[in-house]
Amino acid sequence: MIRVPAKAFEDGILDPVKHARLILELERFADRAGIDPKWVWTSAVKELNQNLISYLRKCLVLAREKNQYGIVFIGKDDMTNVMSSMAGALIRSFVDGRLMSAQTIADLVLEGEQPDATVLFCPNFFAAEEFGRFDNRKISALGDMLTYRVSRGLQTVIHVDDMAKFKQKFGGRVTDLIATSMVPMTTLGGEAIVTGN
Repeated sequence: MIRVPAKAFEDGILDPVKHARLILELERFADRAGIDPKWVWTSAVKELNQNLISYLRKCLVLAREKNQYGIVFIGKDDMTNVMSSMAGALIRSFVDGRLMSAQTIADLVLEGEQPDATVLFCPNFFAAEEFGRFDNRKISALGDMLTYRVSRGLQTVIHVDDMAKFKQKFGGRVTDLIATSMVPMTTLGGEAIVTGN
């Protein structure tokens, strides 16, 4: 059993009664979420700005109310810690937030499955320098996953380091899907203006 620091209870991040099952099965919940258990007891306020905190509070109603199905972070910064913090905050709120790599998602889709998380986080959805190893089937699988999740009203948070190179690899259909269904943000969490390069 993983020992939760007392500070998490003192600071009100976790409640020993409300989160009793989560605390008891912390390792299993964190493993399913694809994150280090520390993100479950670490305050999101330390890692996330107000835009991202606001997204987490509203993410379950954004599809229904605003036709927004997630966030696309644009920029070169590594988003793993940010997305891990977001997933940890959702787990504390009893929402199925999961972090998965692009490779894992592509393999899953090619096996006929889809990630079934309520909110899916992919910190390396498109990293231009590393993406050469993906064949057309895997690129298509990632596009299929986005289409599947938007059509079912599920939230997806992805990171694209270069939108122009992304469009070259994925084509207009997936790029348009992202542009019409996801909120673009810089890797700092501010809303981005995306040009149609």
